[in-house]
Amino acid sequence: MAIKLRKSFLYTLKTGLFILICFAFYKQWTRINWDEIIAFSAIQWNYFLLAALLVFINWGLEWLKWYVIVQNITELPARGVLVKSLLAGIATGFITPNRLGNFLGRILFFSKRKALYLTLGTLYGNLAQFIATIIFGVAGLYQIGGNLPSDNYAQSAIVVSTVVMGIGLVIYAIAPFLYRLEWRKFKRMKNVLFRFSKMAKKSALPLLALSVLRYLCFVLQFSLLIIAFGGLYSQELIAGICLVFLITTLTPNLLFGKLMIRESVALFVLGNFVFPLSSVLFASVTLWVINLGIPALIGYVILLLNKYKLIRT
Repeated sequence: MAIKLRKSFLYTLKTGLFILICFAFYKQWTRINWDEIIAFSAIQWNYFLLAALLVFINWGLEWLKWYVIVQNITELPARGVLVKSLLAGIATGFITPNRLGNFLGRILFFSKRKALYLTLGTLYGNLAQFIATIIFGVAGLYQIGGNLPSDNYAQSAIVVSTVVMGIGLVIYAIAPFLYRLEWRKFKRMKNVLFRFSKMAKKSALPLLALSVLRYLCFVLQFSLLIIAFGGLYSQELIAGICLVFLITTLTPNLLFGKLMIRESVALFVLGNFVFPLSSVLFASVTLWVINLGIPALIGYVILLLNKYKLIRT
């Protein structure tokens, strides 16, 4: 009975992923005015190709984060398994709020005994990326907040973002010391907290450093694509992109990796600094496709082709 339920779950997951990924691609492409694309007689393909090549740096850094997490929890599997689990995580994260479900695809390639620790490690890595986004976003907000349509909105955003950043940093910093908790309700979790804290202590600085590098890769990709589609480089552009990522990260969403949220935020923020405005939309959609859409599709194929139990025993 359990085996049948697992097979049914996997079939439903694979079918649902395929439908949702196709729908997400459709929704993104329908936002593009192809007449305007054709009108771009001077797309700067060198910037476009460089942004596309940075995808490998982007996900290479995420692979290194995953490597650090796994290394400090269990024996390292073959590199191919790490890559497959990473891509499978992209696919499952694609259909969960704020991509927090990336651990679901990752743990499928490891033993059941390690699943909880790898889940906690993945969430800790996600927190490191969140902190990097908040830090740079707050810096961007301080730089160009006064240029936004509403000063009151900018001031409120600075306060909220700073508070969120502080909370995130505190949680991240105390994670290596959770095993010292002596509360009665945590006694049964003492061993889990001890192993997680041990992993966090060894991984905290590497994960945060890699997250910062990956964030800078995001910003560079977005700016290169805007330039490729006719926008001009400026310091305000970089600060604006940081602010776009900040607002997008703090905006709750359900599915599809912030589908259409980042485009709307980018038009609102960067519309004050970038001309033509269409370059922002084209750049944002392209960034979504190369950074998330295609990797999620590859992850789906990996889930489809790999015949394994729900979690290996």
